[in-house]
Amino acid sequence: KALVIAIRGTFTVSGLMTDLVAMTEPFCGGEAHAGIAEAAKATWEKSKDIILEKLKALPPDYDVVVTGHSLGAGAACLMTILLYHEKAIPNNRKVRCM
Repeated sequence: KALVIAIRGTFTVSGLMTDLVAMTEPFCGGEAHAGIAEAAKATWEKSKDIILEKLKALPPDYDVVVTGHSLGAGAACLMTILLYHEKAIPNNRKVRCM
């Protein structure tokens, strides 16, 4: 039982540029690929209201699964770290990346 968040992979030229940014930036107490970290943060900011709304409607035994492909897989990994770091998911639900 889970709410699944699926993040699309590289699809546009700007996504390709995100892939190519090979610098790091501070992220949740460590460092991460700058482009993928920005993609993870932007994805969360754009989708958090609807995700939190959907979670409120689900029973408390539903977890959160974050997944993706290509650039989306990297963003999914970092978004999972971000959700734990910011304690963004209420009610002690498990959050995992697959």
